[in-house]
Amino acid sequence: MSSAPRPQHPGHRSASPGSRVVPGGGATPALADDSSPADLSRVMADLESTVGFDSERSLDVADRVETLARRLGEETLVWRARVVRADVLERQGALAESASLLWRAHAWAVEVGERLLQARTLSLLSWTSRDAGDLATYLEHAVAAVELLDADAPGSVRSTHLRRLADALHETGSGAAAYERYLEAEQIAADVGDVPQQLSALNNLAYRLSTAGDADGAWAVIERLGALSDTHGVPLRSSTLDTIARIQVQRGRFVDAEATARRAVAIYRAGADCKESDLLAQLLVTHAVTRRHLGDLVGARHAVDESRGLCDEHGLGSVLPVVLEEESEVFAAAGDFESAWRTYRAFHAAERAQLDDQRERRARLRQTLFETAEARRRADVFRDEARRDALTGLHNRRYVDEELQGLVDASRAGGPGVVVGLVDLDHFKRVNDTCSHEVGDHVLRQVARLLEDAVASPGDGCGRGGFAARIGGEEFLVVLTGTGTGEALHRFEGLRAAVAGHDWRGLTGDVPVTVSIGVARAGRDSRSGLLRRADERLYEAKRAGRDRVVVGPGGDAGPET
Repeated sequence: MSSAPRPQHPGHRSASPGSRVVPGGGATPALADDSSPADLSRVMADLESTVGFDSERSLDVADRVETLARRLGEETLVWRARVVRADVLERQGALAESASLLWRAHAWAVEVGERLLQARTLSLLSWTSRDAGDLATYLEHAVAAVELLDADAPGSVRSTHLRRLADALHETGSGAAAYERYLEAEQIAADVGDVPQQLSALNNLAYRLSTAGDADGAWAVIERLGALSDTHGVPLRSSTLDTIARIQVQRGRFVDAEATARRAVAIYRAGADCKESDLLAQLLVTHAVTRRHLGDLVGARHAVDESRGLCDEHGLGSVLPVVLEEESEVFAAAGDFESAWRTYRAFHAAERAQLDDQRERRARLRQTLFETAEARRRADVFRDEARRDALTGLHNRRYVDEELQGLVDASRAGGPGVVVGLVDLDHFKRVNDTCSHEVGDHVLRQVARLLEDAVASPGDGCGRGGFAARIGGEEFLVVLTGTGTGEALHRFEGLRAAVAGHDWRGLTGDVPVTVSIGVARAGRDSRSGLLRRADERLYEAKRAGRDRVVVGPGGDAGPET
């Protein structure tokens, strides 16, 4: 039996882009009440790269940033701070709570187009999936995070996500593809001068080669890693030293391995590295392995006992099986085979408990994701209802205010053209006064259906579409996109004729129902300018006798500036 090596990343995740190995995880600038958005952004960049060093401190800083960012109306910073909180929750084992918060952050990032935040949330969601034993989703999210990064994304960010993708590839059986991603991540980090990122990529590559049985290949990577550290004066993290010690054991260099493992523990105890207790528990197991191979069974047992105490104190169920396996090895080496067998049975029980815990976490995670998806669905329904007219079911003025400017901007940038028609029922007061307001409501609903028919696209795949909205009592707006002026005018004239030709006798008797329409095409003016031109033409239609469509000079719908 031998205690299996652990990667720096899954067992103890390495820091994010631009991490700096300094005591306590780095000094964060003071956050004054009058901190500017730029100040908060700098703090967040530091926090995102050092969250693994001190989770509790990271949580305090993130909460402070969120409070100040909310005062300033800086929503992106608010959500970045919340994502740090989700990162801490995942590290503490609260996977369901972390995943719920991450999905909310991801949904917001998608809505506003924040691609870097989308990538970060998916990358962290990949780890919640891995912790829950769902390796397929782990890989899926890791791939999606990398695909979200544009070529102009910061090099350190691209390196981080590539390294995490490499981890996922290796753990799902794609070793060759993983090695390529590690080397690509290391090269990108080198290109931008991010030495800590280079070290992280090389560390994980060395670990993966080691677990694949290629001890010599792993050592060649470690030699590159050591030279890089020496050249740039960047000290190695205790988790990296743990990887080195494991590879030294694998190559039979037990004296060197013990010295390296001892150094890793000393760095942790000096407070110059991550403060998370699971890392110390792992470092102590490695130290026990090296001492056992040197015949120092008393020292090995001391290290194992301390590691097991940390597992009991902090509930480190993921580390406990490794500790028990090494404890069994120490008993066997001392000739105490009864204790070795008893401990080995405990090791298997701990492994089963770990699998049961993973299954329970996976079930809770799936339930949370279902509830989150259902909540998003309900939120989408409520959001849509808030942008719908209760009487007709058409979109309302709020929807117009939110959507039309974006269509106009896209049209100016070379996207589909936009033609609008302001539609007003002629003499509608007569319908209400003569037939009743209830009849008037029925008329409005029927006109709404005719407007929806007018919007319906031919469906030729050319980007045609649009929407209809009720923006006043008897006033409507029809927006057509991807439609030429001639076709738009034809469809508006068809709408006018459809209203005039509809059989209204069952509702209004002898009272006619017609509409007047003012049409304008988007040019270089704003949304308000476009609507103003359409309104002027609607007024012309009213003055000219109603029941007609009026466009610009010479029968054109625009554009005008």
